[in-house]
Amino acid sequence: MKLEPYQLTLPNRLLILSNIPKEGNIITLRIVRELINELALTAEEISEFEVIQLENAVQYNEKAKIPKSFPLDDVKVDVIKKAFKELNDKNKLTLDLVEVYDKFLP
Repeated sequence: MKLEPYQLTLPNRLLILSNIPKEGNIITLRIVRELINELALTAEEISEFEVIQLENAVQYNEKAKIPKSFPLDDVKVDVIKKAFKELNDKNKLTLDLVEVYDKFLP
């Protein structure tokens, strides 16, 4: 499988993780589990970005907006694309999702 590097900020990653499927067939769910492992915050990032979970949001410092490269294979990218395409098709995209949408579905 070919790996493509995607430049993702912490907010991008959080939006991807909150919008990929939470249910589906076993193959999709295994891919989702791999995406969660690859895109989730590390303990170092939580400290560096001063991440705080609020009631309905996540707070972080400006360093969290600096993109970091994440090599993703075609299968994982397809799961992300499908999730964001479905949001678009159902008119459920929001302004905060546009940047991530454009990274995967230009």
